[in-house]
Amino acid sequence: MILIYEYAICGNLTHFLADADKRRHITWAQRLQICIGVATSLNYLHTGFKEDNIVIHRMVDSGSIWLNDNMEARISDFGLSIFTPKSQSQVYSDVVVNGAYTDPIYREGGIVKTEIDVYSLGVVMFEMLTGMLVDDQRSIGDVEPQRMIRLVRRYYDVGLENIIDPHIRDQIDRLSLHLVKEIAFRCISLNIKERPTMSIIIKTIKEALDIHRRSIKRATKNFSTETKIGYGRFGSVHRGQLSERWQSRSAAFKRRYSNYGQAEVEFFNELKLMSSFHHDNIIGFIGYCDEENEMIIVTDDSINGSVYQHLKDPNKRRCLTWHQRLKICLGTARGLKYLHSGLGERGRVIHRDAKSRNILLDDKMETKICDFGLSILISRNQQLVYEVPVGTDYYIDPIYEESGFLKTETDVYTYGVLLFEMLSGVLAFHHQIETKAQPLMNMVRRYYADEPDILVDPLIKDQVDSQSLSAFIEIAHECISFNLKDRPSMNRIIKRMEELLEFQTHGAASIINLRSDQHQDPLSSLIPLEEIKRATKNFSTETQIGYGGFGSVHRGQLSERWQSRSAACQRRYSNYGQSRRNQQLVYEAPLLWVTIMYIDHIYRRKRFPQDRNGCVHIMKTKAQNSDEYGQNATNADEPDILVDPLIKDQVDSQSLSAFIEIAHECISFNLKDRPSMNRIIKRMEELLEFQNHRAASTNTLQSHQNQRLEDFLVPLEDIQMAVGNFSLDQLAGGGGFGSVYKGQLSERWQNRTVAIKRLNQKGYQGKNEFRNELELIFRFQHVNIIPFIGYCDQGNEMIIITEYAVNGSLDRHLEDPKKRGGLTWEQRLRICLGAARGLDYLHSGSGKNKKVVHRDVKSGNILLGENLEAKICDFGMSRADPKNKESTGIYTKAAGTSYYIDPVYQESGKLRTQSDVYSFGVVMFEMLSGLMAYRRKHFGDGKPQYLINLVRRYYTGGLYILIDPLIKDQTDTRSFLTFQEIAYECISMNYKERPTMEMIIDRIEEALGYQVSFSIEFIC
Repeated sequence: MILIYEYAICGNLTHFLADADKRRHITWAQRLQICIGVATSLNYLHTGFKEDNIVIHRMVDSGSIWLNDNMEARISDFGLSIFTPKSQSQVYSDVVVNGAYTDPIYREGGIVKTEIDVYSLGVVMFEMLTGMLVDDQRSIGDVEPQRMIRLVRRYYDVGLENIIDPHIRDQIDRLSLHLVKEIAFRCISLNIKERPTMSIIIKTIKEALDIHRRSIKRATKNFSTETKIGYGRFGSVHRGQLSERWQSRSAAFKRRYSNYGQAEVEFFNELKLMSSFHHDNIIGFIGYCDEENEMIIVTDDSINGSVYQHLKDPNKRRCLTWHQRLKICLGTARGLKYLHSGLGERGRVIHRDAKSRNILLDDKMETKICDFGLSILISRNQQLVYEVPVGTDYYIDPIYEESGFLKTETDVYTYGVLLFEMLSGVLAFHHQIETKAQPLMNMVRRYYADEPDILVDPLIKDQVDSQSLSAFIEIAHECISFNLKDRPSMNRIIKRMEELLEFQTHGAASIINLRSDQHQDPLSSLIPLEEIKRATKNFSTETQIGYGGFGSVHRGQLSERWQSRSAACQRRYSNYGQSRRNQQLVYEAPLLWVTIMYIDHIYRRKRFPQDRNGCVHIMKTKAQNSDEYGQNATNADEPDILVDPLIKDQVDSQSLSAFIEIAHECISFNLKDRPSMNRIIKRMEELLEFQNHRAASTNTLQSHQNQRLEDFLVPLEDIQMAVGNFSLDQLAGGGGFGSVYKGQLSERWQNRTVAIKRLNQKGYQGKNEFRNELELIFRFQHVNIIPFIGYCDQGNEMIIITEYAVNGSLDRHLEDPKKRGGLTWEQRLRICLGAARGLDYLHSGSGKNKKVVHRDVKSGNILLGENLEAKICDFGMSRADPKNKESTGIYTKAAGTSYYIDPVYQESGKLRTQSDVYSFGVVMFEMLSGLMAYRRKHFGDGKPQYLINLVRRYYTGGLYILIDPLIKDQTDTRSFLTFQEIAYECISMNYKERPTMEMIIDRIEEALGYQVSFSIEFIC
């Protein structure tokens, strides 16, 4: 048997290390690159290169590592390697000994794990560092000669520099040596749990690669003033472009003064921290240089400079809108939260100098925190640290400056200063706001309570809503409190900034309560009666805009003391109920109209049809133009009676029906029929989303209510032109039903990119199924149902045209490891939520539409739009049921897809909405596990089983092992438990125990809420 490999022209690594001349020419950087190459190859083997299996090499040594002409590593010798399922945590096998490269734990126990390759790689790394082969012996001092690994273990803590290869000793900087020796020593740990994964090894070695001084000098034109973009007590910052080795990227070079007292300490402290950071709001670390007294840190270039520069320059400050300032504040808070939350198992970081000069802005004006020279790493459980106070005047926390006690709240204070800088447009150390010559913080403390408007930058004053301003100032003022306990956490700050940003983006309607007035004394809102009388012209009929049993409502304008606000005053009659004499409530205007509607009053004027129980059914209502605006309403049993004529042409009839339905439930005389606020909110969100998408929907879509199906007929020649006469190049998918093509229709059809489903004339979907699907999809109107565009039934053709979902079907994402890896747990939850909403729409029925049971819910029939929003498709098997029919089910010939079809329906032939619920539960478990329903997998010694069998087997005590490994680390426990619980209810063998889609939506939203909260903490 002969195996043929590519020829590695430079031979194997053993030959290089054994030959002093060859070894002399392998630089430290090259050795690190070789180690990265080996680790990358092993990582490929260990993480599963084929489906769910991995390879453990077992014979990693310098002889199995070959080098090509670019000195790139290639692993060989797989004769004794083991191929095993990824899920199998350990394998027993005959021990294969490879001298001192062999893991002693494996040699003793015979358990094969990926960690045995990690041990062997650690040995190779020390060979690279020492220049010794594993069996070479060397004596240090008077000690007898010992083999390499024994020397490493003996001298690791003290004296390791004595066994470093002399050919590279001068090339190795301290940080690089520290990183490499530490990770290599962890590899050969006799505690298998301490050994790192290959991905961690790769990351660490990459961090050890520095950037040569000559490359930096070339990039910065020898540190010329032309490239200088900043300076400070530490040194200067230059901008330049790195060489091709660094992807020719634009970078910032922070060059420290070597004669600065703490330069070296701060330099290595900053390096140690920055090399471990990874966050969108922390400046990206590229590399460093530690040559010839140079101490240079290289980071990503933030092309828009610092916040300080923008605030200092009036022209730049003018361009900073209030919205942008809020975004910058939010980004900074997220970056600080990341530092304060702890870096994995490491401690928390306190920045100590998070001033506006250290907040950079990239090309998209995104925040990047920089300069960690003064930052300090503290233990996760260490609540208080004493440090000699350092920082920048006007930004440093006065409590820390006085006491030396350092806490995360120290950064919160500095952040508060930044907030007031952003609000006022004045830097902390400037002594002027308008004409008042005082430092910023003095001004803040003086005018915060009574005259906050003085603190607002005149350039943005007209952009800032008063409610937004008060909430912003409140949180900023808490940050600079002299009581540490009153300072908010970065979590709370982020939440408040997000609310303010949402408020600023969408206006007051988007946020009902900013909580800024939660603890406000009611007396602080007291307005003198004389002021109100003046505004309302002594409650004259001229200013009256409403009345009722409670009293009257007047419009008026308050005085300058109240910012000349237009307001509405509610005056209660002193003889009405519990009202107090002369009590008025004042609300901010503008008011668009006043609606006072009494259903019983309308009923007295117009008789409505009643059912046998005497109940009045109002399908659609419309307020009539009159003084009472609604008290003269008529004819509630006609479609358009109670709709405001001013918005009649804006309201889709389907949307209106759903709106009136939920509103009518609210006023039910049966308390049990009244919906919860949760259900109301969910319905309103759906209606709002529907209304937002309405204008962009197919054919302007008056929900197809006034159009016939025939209006959507697309000529066959137009379709043939769109898909190149059904060319294979245009084929996007297919199945038993036929084929799906991607094509672009002509100008007559707005050049739309579409999916063209051509049914197989001999397939299981015949003319009846084709017409059934057409009649259904033609009437559907929901953001989570694939939009219908047209059809063709010329000759024997059966073609349905829908919107093209650019991201394909869900099953393709789950089947492809790369695509699946790109689907986060949060995205999976959102996809499930969208699909559930689509099914809820089908099951609920709306207006004239009947309830619909899909009958073939599966991941292959859930398409993903541009933003991964779910779109349910393929209604060939779907069945409609009259909306008012009880959920007793209808009998049909069981149809669906194996592994997804409801076993109760399959056995009984009785179709209910619960059949879709079962299938959806299967999809939910596919999303959780990353395993397709029709794939088999086994755990431990168990036999391979299909997904649902595995779920039922492990649900009670071990379902956690079913979580897709690609998302396991990102999944919040509460989110997982909530999701798995509702998913398991979906697949109950008792269909009565299965939840409705409405209940499923509520639980997925709950799981999503947990996950979003967790993700913020996890990322930050």
